[in-house]
Amino acid sequence: MARAFVASGACTLALRLVDTYQPSYSRAPQDWLSWERVRMNALAQQHAWAAIVARQAVEPQGLSFVQREPFMIDAVHAELALGHGDGARKLLRTLLWSGKQLPDASQLRTWRRWLIESYLDSNQLDDARLALLNYQLDYPTENVAERAVLARVWLRVGEPRRALELLGSKVGSANDWLYWLAALRAGTMPPATVYTLAAKAAADAKTAPQRSAQLWGVAAAAAKRAHSWRKVIIALEHYLALAPRVPLTPLLAFDGDTLWRAYRTLAIEAGNRARLLIGDDHAWEAAARKARKAHHSVLARADDALLSETGQSLAGQATGYRDLATAVLGLPGGHRLLDRLFLQAPKRFPAHTDVPAGIRLVLAHDAVNRGDLPLAAQLMAGLDAPPPGENPYRWVLRLSRVLILGGKSQAGIERLQTLVANQTSFDQSQASELMQVLFDLQSQHKNQAAIALFKAVYPKLKSVRQQREVLFWEAQSYAAQGHEAHAASLYMQSALLTGRNTYGPWGASARWNAAVALSKAGMRADARRVLENLLTHTTAPQRRHVIERKLAQIARMPPKAAAR
Repeated sequence: MARAFVASGACTLALRLVDTYQPSYSRAPQDWLSWERVRMNALAQQHAWAAIVARQAVEPQGLSFVQREPFMIDAVHAELALGHGDGARKLLRTLLWSGKQLPDASQLRTWRRWLIESYLDSNQLDDARLALLNYQLDYPTENVAERAVLARVWLRVGEPRRALELLGSKVGSANDWLYWLAALRAGTMPPATVYTLAAKAAADAKTAPQRSAQLWGVAAAAAKRAHSWRKVIIALEHYLALAPRVPLTPLLAFDGDTLWRAYRTLAIEAGNRARLLIGDDHAWEAAARKARKAHHSVLARADDALLSETGQSLAGQATGYRDLATAVLGLPGGHRLLDRLFLQAPKRFPAHTDVPAGIRLVLAHDAVNRGDLPLAAQLMAGLDAPPPGENPYRWVLRLSRVLILGGKSQAGIERLQTLVANQTSFDQSQASELMQVLFDLQSQHKNQAAIALFKAVYPKLKSVRQQREVLFWEAQSYAAQGHEAHAASLYMQSALLTGRNTYGPWGASARWNAAVALSKAGMRADARRVLENLLTHTTAPQRRHVIERKLAQIARMPPKAAAR
C-alpha cells in the first residue's frame, strides 16, 4: 500500500506508514530494506534531498555493501541536487572502489557523468573539462538526453560551440531552451532572435511551467545581452514567478537581486531622459504615476523600485515599496514573485529583518497560507508597530490574522481585544474587515474568544445589518461549542432585529439555523413552529421541499434524541 501511495503522489502519507510499520533491521533485515526503499522513493518525489543524505549517513550496522549501494546512489543524486560536489564525489569514490567487483558498464558510465557534475558543483571547471573530454572519448553520445546533459557541462565550462556540436539543430522541444542559450553564447544567433523565439515558446499556453521558466530565463539572458532592459524585466518577472527554485539552473543564475538591478537600470535610463534627479522623491513618485496612467506598467514598477531604494525620506521609500508590491501582486504568479523579490535577493536584503515591515507582513501571510510556519515566525519578528504610511487599524488586523493562522492565536486575540476596546465605533468598512479576522478565529476553533469579541463589537456598530450579522456569527460560535439553546436565541434575534416580517435571504437563513439549534436542544415544538412559519413565507419549490423534509425528520425524532 505504501508503494501505491508513493506512485499516486501521496508521499507524506506513505512516509507515515513507513515510520509506523518499518521494523528494526536487526529483527527483520529484508523487511527493513523493503520499507527503506519506499522511504527513499517518497523522499525523492518530494525533492527532500537533505533528508535522503542524512538518512543514508545513519544506516544501521550490519548492512552489506550490496545492500547499501542503492541508498548510496540515492545519496549521490541528492548531493548533486543540493549542489554539494564534494559530498557526491566522496560517495562516488566509495561506490567505485569499495565493492568486490567493478560496476557494470552502464552503471560506470552514469557514475562518470555524475563525477563531471560534481566537479561543476565544486566550481572545479578544469577538472570538469578534462573529465568530459575523457568521457566523450570513451563513450559515443547517441542518446538525446545525454547529449543535453553534456551540452550543459560544456556551457558551464565556457565552451558553447562544443555544446552546439552536441545538440545539433534538432534538439526537440524539451531542449530548445538549451540550444538557444548555446547559440546566444556562441554568437551564432542574434540576441533579438533568441528573445523572440524563447519568449514565444514560453508564452504558449501548452508549455509546462518549468519549461516555460527555462525559456523565460533564456529570453532574459538574450534581452540582457541586447541591453533591452524592459524586455529583461518582463522575462525575469516571468522566470522568478514560474521557476520551482531559484536559480533554476547554474546556467540561468537569476534571483531577486537580478531583477532589482534590471529595475534600477531601466528607471535610471528613463530618468536621465526626463532629467530626474536621484533623491527627488516627489519627482520619481510623479514619474511612476505618469507611467501607470500611460499603461507603461514595466517602467512604473522600475520607478517604484528605484524610489524604494534611493528615496531620501522614509515616506518616499515606503511609497515605492507599497506601490511596487501592489503592482507585483497583480501579475500572474505575483505572490511567488514577491517572495523571490524580497526573500531571495541576498544582496539587497541579507536578512529577513531587512525587508520592510509592510512587505514582511504580506509575505508572512503567504507563508501561513502554504503552511510554512517557521518562515512566518521569522518574518513576524519585531512587527509591533505599523510602518510609516500604513493604516494603523488595517495593520493590527493583518498582523492579528497572521498570528492567529500562524499558531500564535493568543497574541493575535490580545491585539484584537485592544483594537476593539480602543475603537469608539466601527463604520461598515472597518466592521467588514474585522469580521474576516473573527472568521479566522472561528476556523481555528477559538470560539470563546470570538464570542467575547462579537459581544464587544456589537454595541459599537453603526449598521443594523451588520448587527444582524454579528448576532448570527456569534450564534455559530455558541453552536460550535454545543450551546444550542443560546445559539437558537441569537439566531432568532438576528432574524427579528429589523422587524418580525423579515423573511428575506438573511432572515430565512437565521430562522432555519434557529430551528436546527432548537431541535438539537430538545425543543422540538419550537423548532417545528419556526419551520412552519418559515414555510408559509417560502415560495421556491426546492426550499419548501428542504423545510418539509426537516419537519418530517423532527417529527420522527425519538424523545431522548430530541432532548439532547
